[in-house]
Amino acid sequence: MNSFKKWIFFLLVLSFPGGLEAQDFKPVATSDLALSNQGYPRLLFDPSGTRLTAALRKVGPKGRVVFLNVPDLEVIREVHTGAETGPEPQSISFSRGGDLFGISVAAEGENPMSFVVLSTTDWKQVYADREIKSPPTSICFDPVGDFLYVGNDLSSGVNRFVVGPWSKEKIPPLDGIDSPCQALAVSPDGGFSAIGTTGGKLIVWPNDDSAAAMTLGSQQFQGTVGSVAFSADSQLLAGGDKAGNVMVFYRTQDGQWAWRSVFPIKGAGVNAVAFLKDGSLATASTDGLIARWNLDDTSQPVEKIQVEPQDAVALAIDPNGRWLATGGERILIYPLGSSEPIPATEIPSAPFTIVQKSAPDQAPPVPSVATIQSATAPVLPAPSSEDHGNFLLWMALGSPDEDGQDWIQGWAGLLDDGRFDPLQLILQYNSLNKAVMQSNLKNIGKVLKKQDFNVLYASAVLAGTPESKSIPLAFGSDIKQAIPLGEFVDAIQASARIAPTVWFLDLRPSPGMTDEAASEIFRSVLLKVEMNDDRSKREPIGVGLMILSKDGAYPELAGSVRDALSGQADVDGDGRILDYEAVQFLSERCHTAARLQLIGVAQHTLPVLPQFKLTR
Repeated sequence: MNSFKKWIFFLLVLSFPGGLEAQDFKPVATSDLALSNQGYPRLLFDPSGTRLTAALRKVGPKGRVVFLNVPDLEVIREVHTGAETGPEPQSISFSRGGDLFGISVAAEGENPMSFVVLSTTDWKQVYADREIKSPPTSICFDPVGDFLYVGNDLSSGVNRFVVGPWSKEKIPPLDGIDSPCQALAVSPDGGFSAIGTTGGKLIVWPNDDSAAAMTLGSQQFQGTVGSVAFSADSQLLAGGDKAGNVMVFYRTQDGQWAWRSVFPIKGAGVNAVAFLKDGSLATASTDGLIARWNLDDTSQPVEKIQVEPQDAVALAIDPNGRWLATGGERILIYPLGSSEPIPATEIPSAPFTIVQKSAPDQAPPVPSVATIQSATAPVLPAPSSEDHGNFLLWMALGSPDEDGQDWIQGWAGLLDDGRFDPLQLILQYNSLNKAVMQSNLKNIGKVLKKQDFNVLYASAVLAGTPESKSIPLAFGSDIKQAIPLGEFVDAIQASARIAPTVWFLDLRPSPGMTDEAASEIFRSVLLKVEMNDDRSKREPIGVGLMILSKDGAYPELAGSVRDALSGQADVDGDGRILDYEAVQFLSERCHTAARLQLIGVAQHTLPVLPQFKLTR
């Protein structure tokens, strides 16, 4: 296995009660000053919130940055990037105390300056860098005051400078990262830094160099991630791409980052994102819409401000929460007023593991994965492109000591030969609760594309009684936090409508439940999966295996996956392994299961996946 690693942090959206009151936003001042053509951020409040700083487009011999009084936007200071002539400023940043001010600039001349740091006491130059050969796209002081981070559009991505001696350091968590930086942010508590890249990724890493960088959102972002922001409490991280996708992640108790929300800005790209003090998110998009979003309900904005598209290039929020500014061809400032705060919600820990992809010369033999086809159901076409999407694996494991690595590697190692990026989410038993599972299930359909292939494994406790009208399932140790079986079925059905889906549901009786009661409930579960409430046949839900056992079938499944995919499941000897054949083979290996039921035999048709050679 090589060092290539991917993380997937997705499907974790927690619910907040209540809504936000809409306000009638009107600008209190405008200024006919045009922002620079590039850089993030180009518009920025100072730490006190009493001055608005803007990097301006170069229209004469001198590049300049202006400081505007808030809220009348009167120019109170200009800073030029050169004595007689100077390059256009690109991005700007204040140190936490406001005593230092950094400006990145466009390259000009034979020995171009990349950025300059000024003292805000006497506005004299403290340091000017000429070593970075590509114009910095983004610049940001860390809030502790020890470092200045400078991002550029070279493959090296980010440089870290020690404040004072201005020596350049390597950033160990970014070893192996080859992603040009377009936007850069540091969390207010100094714990993490994040960049948005031209490759459609959001990369975040711990500033104490204690762990490797994590790549977020690669399954959702489609264009350059040109805007990133942390919330004031450093618990949320947002990114927006040029294709119009916005993703928000939350910081888990164990120092990871998990999916919080995802939503599209329809028909427009995202220019900027910024958090407000109440936890809502502001976005600026290429259609001129400045929008404020409640992260619990992203179906539509809470507020909308419509400006000219050329005036929604940049966005800034006063750190005291009083003002919102937007800029492009001109600068506008709006009072935020007071808004209803979003109640705090405890966010659970969500431990994740890493999938490693084999190097091409080390890849194991890979079988074909095809599908059973019905005589009546239409055959869906295989993807026409060689880009076959992601191989998604989602697991909720059934006991505290199961890490899922052995089970997952059977699928990821054998189904991926470079045409899929195997991605996985593993939720451990003791970290699960009702909110996390409902969030995951609700969002499965949002993350999938038709080119993807999805494998899901979940272990649950039958928490009801034979007399229950609904069938509650508990995912995790607290059987009182149960969700209806219908929510699980709806999620799988949503997945199967979009992409080939194989799923496993490992059921266990709740403590004290008799074998007879468990069997009766299990029969009800089968009926619920196969039939709609009106007793009509449910539409196809992929190919799945449901298991009822006292001890859980996960270990036996884990030990049999590699055998199945290496050829033993090819019962008809045609050199291909059908998804049905693989699931049937696994069902026969679950010797300890009290009941086995295979769902979705020949009546379910899925797109045929790429043809792989079967090595016997």
